[in-house]
Amino acid sequence: MGLTTPIIQKLKSPIDSIRDYKDSEVPKMQQEADEGRTPPNLNKDIEKMEKLKSFADKIPPLVRTVRNTIIAIETAKKIAEAAKDAGKIGSALVPPVAAAGVLQEKIVEATKKEIARAKAELPVVEMLTKELKALAIAVLIALLAIKLKNKNGETSEDDIGDTQNQLDSLLTEEDLSGLDEELGTGVTTITRTTTASGTTTSGGVGGGY
Repeated sequence: MGLTTPIIQKLKSPIDSIRDYKDSEVPKMQQEADEGRTPPNLNKDIEKMEKLKSFADKIPPLVRTVRNTIIAIETAKKIAEAAKDAGKIGSALVPPVAAAGVLQEKIVEATKKEIARAKAELPVVEMLTKELKALAIAVLIALLAIKLKNKNGETSEDDIGDTQNQLDSLLTEEDLSGLDEELGTGVTTITRTTTASGTTTSGGVGGGY
């Protein structure tokens, strides 16, 4: 297993499920809200998307760690290659040294392959991270808009204000990062006129994938 393989596996698993949820479940929930009904799993689904976004936010530091690890391994590899070359001098005279040299050479070659693989996979990790984060933000914006649109008498003003602030923060983050334009999540179809007194939407959050 390579340096980046576990990260890629963890990123890939939720992406398809979020896509399906965005394209199938979110429109149904928007329809329920339009009819004055609160989707039963709305708050739970918001929490799930928040966790997925938080997970995506933690990946860039891991990528930096992998990059630093690669640098360290490359430095160690250069030292090993120098030792391998030095070992060849004595290997002709001492058989055990020759055997050690063969093993050392195999380790160096295996390290080269691992570094090359990790370098090739890092852009994939970065792409999948952006995709996961963009999808999580897209769905969160939609769900928070639904929550604001279909607030009821049991919802406190503080809760409404917190939801509005969270929605505004996500819209700002999405705009500044350009995730929607870059990855086509369909968030741009949500009208940016959401207020605590009501939310209007145009076209839902479909499309993009």
